[in-house]
Formats: sequence, C-alpha cells, structure tokens
Amino acid sequence: MTVRLGWIGAVVVLSALVSLLLVRIGADRRGHVTPPAPSQQAVQWRGANVLQSTRVSWEDPAALESLKILKGMGADTVILVPFLRQDSPGHSRLRIDEGVTDVQLRAALEKAAALGFRVMIKPQVLVDHGWAGAILPGGGQGWPEWFAGYEKLLLHYADLAQSYHVDALIIGTELARSGDRPEWGPLIRAVRQHFRGRLSYAAHNVDGVERFRFWSQLDAISVTLYPPLHDTVSGMVRDISRVLQRLHRQAARWEKPVWVVEYGIPSASGAASRPWDWQRLREDGSIRVDGKVQVDAFAAWEVSLRAERWIAGYAFWNWMTDPDAGGPLDKDYTIQHKPAQTLLACLWDHCVSQEGGVMASPYATSL
Repeated sequence: MTVRLGWIGAVVVLSALVSLLLVRIGADRRGHVTPPAPSQQAVQWRGANVLQSTRVSWEDPAALESLKILKGMGADTVILVPFLRQDSPGHSRLRIDEGVTDVQLRAALEKAAALGFRVMIKPQVLVDHGWAGAILPGGGQGWPEWFAGYEKLLLHYADLAQSYHVDALIIGTELARSGDRPEWGPLIRAVRQHFRGRLSYAAHNVDGVERFRFWSQLDAISVTLYPPLHDTVSGMVRDISRVLQRLHRQAARWEKPVWVVEYGIPSASGAASRPWDWQRLREDGSIRVDGKVQVDAFAAWEVSLRAERWIAGYAFWNWMTDPDAGGPLDKDYTIQHKPAQTLLACLWDHCVSQEGGVMASPYATSL
C-alpha cells in the first residue's frame, strides 16, 4: 500500500477524531463513555465490492496482487459482482453481460478462496438508458416474463456459487420497483434448491428495505446505502445515524441480521450531497478531485457502522482488480492509492508507515 505524502498527518488526525466520535456515540446512547469490552462485542465482517477493471481481468495474476493488498488492509470479505444487462427499463429480456464471463468469475472465486476471504456473489442488472431501480417491464405480462428470464440467469449463478461453496448469494440488487412482486417467493424457493449457502436481497437504501416484503424467506437483510451527507465528519455521522436508526427498526421487525453490502462515495467535489450520482462524474466537466470528502465520509461510515453491533458486516464500494487503480487524479469510487485507503487500513488495525511497513494501529483499543 502506498501512503501519499502530504496526507499521512491528516489521516492520523482523522483516525484520532474517529476514535473520539465512537466514544461520544457510546456516551450519547448508553449514558457513559466506556465502550463494551471486545469479548462482549459481536465480530463484524468487513470488506469490499471488488470489480473487474478493463485493464486487469480476474484471470490476470495482477488481480491476485490486488486482493492481497485488500487483505493486508484487514478486509476479510469480498463481494464479487457479475452483471446482467437489459436494453431499457421497460424491456423484459435479460442477458449475461460480457463484462464478467463465467471463466473470469471462476478465476475470481479461486483467487478469493486461496486468500481465505469470505465470499459473496451479488449479480447486478445494468440498464441502458437507466438503472436497476428504474426497471418496470411494460405490458400485462411484463413482470412475469422478466422474472422468468431473471430466475433462469440467477439459477446459473446459484449453481456456480454452490460449486465453489460460496458463503452467500445476493438474489437481487436495487430492483426498487419489484419489492412487492409475488414472483419473489417462488424465485427464492427455486434458488434454495440449487444453493445451500445464505441468501439475501440488496435493497436500495432504507426505503427499499421497507418496501421489500420477502425478508422472512431470506437469511439476512441486505442494503446499499448512499444517503446525502453534510460536508463535515460530525455532520456525516449525524446523517448516517438517522439512516441506521430506521434500518434498526426493520432489523427488529424481521428479526434478521443486517448486511450493508454497499456504501461509498467518489473522491470528487460535491459528492457528499449526492454520493450515489455516478453519472455526474462523467457528465459534469467542472468536477474536481477531492480526496478529503472521500476520507471524511469513510471516517464517518466506519465509526457509525462499527458502533452498531446489530449490523453483522459491511462492505464498501469499490475496489478494482487492477492493483494500480485509483490514484491522486482519480475522481471515481475506488479508494485505491487515495487517502481513504490509508485511513481505512489504519482503522482496521493495519496502519502503514511511509516506508511501507505494517504497524499496529494506535487506535485499536479505543475502536
């Protein structure tokens, strides 16, 4: 891992701030400032959504090096993302997107297993002229036709996941308009005939969790979280706290563990108020690189998620197979070679000195 000169001091200061924030959160909620002892805390899994880059495929040995860096930061979980595609939100026909082939996904599974990662597979639908949350197949048989095709492709990934003994399969991601569709029940039962691991669905924000009606048939509530945030760490913590309070009510209602399978933010100016808006990065030429907004948001997310022990685990968006991805001029979501990478490694108890050597985090005991 490379530490960028000029940022190491800011990262260390932010690490101290995060420690203080965690203690403050404990005081606000429990009336005292002593965090529970480590032996009393549930162990949360933590990791990243790892995407195949155009430069380094999963078959490339460099992809293994990228995973090793992630592992060295303290991650224990990877979420692998194959893609499906449909031509528009109103279409009912899907196909496997060639961006991640079966051969490449198998290579990813083998590399992740070799490093001892917990592995989830999370298929996502790419939509031309839209996004997964906009899918609304037209016609009287639109949804039944859509689900018939979707189930066929999902069972393909269920068989693949079972053959590699994957820990969990996410049966859908951010399909916001389908939350009350009756087709989910038969689909879940069909997937269980092919895959013996844990199943979940990744709802889009807490609104999506509240609308999805089939949590009782799944093993966990999964969610992708991209709420608007203020531009300070303390403000961000308050924003995230409000979101997590709503999420906790759903966890209590359904008596299920919660997996935050995505959170993240681009290293781009103005991203705090619209962390979900990936299209803005490509369309607005006035956007500049802003590593501070990303490192602030990751500090806020880490302190917030780590304080909520009812959250079973969490994974950020995103990490790339290319070990040289990201960098100081990159405005996208990856944290690689950016201040947020150094911060997160330190908070995960794997600080790195300027010489590249691993050293214990001075904040491990208070976090």
